[in-house]
Amino acid sequence: MSLLREWAKRAHDQGFTGSLIRQILADEEFEDNAVDGVIEAMNLREATTSDFSDLVGDSSNVERELIKSYELAQANWKKFVNIIPLRDMKTVTRLRRSDTDRFEVVPEGGEHEQGNFSSYKVEYTPQKYERGVNFTWEMLVNDDLGAFRNIGRELGIAAQNTVNDFVVKFIADNPTIYDSDDLFHANHNNIGAAALDEASMAAGITAMRGQTSEKGNPLNIEPGYLLVPPELEFTAKKLVHSVLVPGSSYNDSNVLHGIVEVLVEPLLTDANNWYLVAKPSSIATIEIGFLGGRETPEILVKEDFDRDVIWYKGRSVFGGAVMDYRGFYGAIVT
Repeated sequence: MSLLREWAKRAHDQGFTGSLIRQILADEEFEDNAVDGVIEAMNLREATTSDFSDLVGDSSNVERELIKSYELAQANWKKFVNIIPLRDMKTVTRLRRSDTDRFEVVPEGGEHEQGNFSSYKVEYTPQKYERGVNFTWEMLVNDDLGAFRNIGRELGIAAQNTVNDFVVKFIADNPTIYDSDDLFHANHNNIGAAALDEASMAAGITAMRGQTSEKGNPLNIEPGYLLVPPELEFTAKKLVHSVLVPGSSYNDSNVLHGIVEVLVEPLLTDANNWYLVAKPSSIATIEIGFLGGRETPEILVKEDFDRDVIWYKGRSVFGGAVMDYRGFYGAIVT
């Protein structure tokens, strides 16, 4: 008699009647079948994609790496946009209302005049963005350099670049916005054509400061960022970071010193164009909405038992639009 059956018999004789005891006593080959089942399960584990979690990392580890890389990747756009949560993927409608008329003197016993507002509508529809990659078990086993273990990092950087592309295109492509004019347009008094230097930058800042509301009231918009392509990085930093006037033999103070933050954006492919963007606290610029308020992308994992293949997919859902042209100035240099 096997040790397992002997244990079950003694337990039964002492009055124990559990289901396991009854099953062992009823099946003389129970012990052999149980051992075979354990061996089969171990062999099955070796033959399936469950080892992927050892080679790449389980979904939670990959997602942590994705989020970490997403947050560390270059994200100039975060500094000058307003981020909001979205409840669903329906078209978002924002009604932008003007200021009202200024106060007027009301004589004693007189009646004040009723002010009025004007408004305009901004709409955008969020979209789903995804990227998937897949690996075979053999690819991972033979990965001497550990390249496939960085999948979370790669998806995180790709996700950040996707949002950055989306935002920068509003500036680089000069699209038609809510009022049917281009973002940078003479009608908006926010476009120039001079190369970046002290005079042209001062002119751009003055133009932004001089913007008025729909009622003609001064807005006193504060410029926050100078957005330039890599080719203008050092010109921009010399203008903004120098304490004294660059290139001058005099000890004149540089009035542009520290007036804005320089943002170097590789996605700006024209080597001559440059842009000023207001601080979002000063005026609405660009709004970006993320589904459920989830800015960092989610990671989805799927394993193919039969083919020993694993898929990783990153997903992000967002949309956005320019909310007010007054927060932008563009120098389109020809």
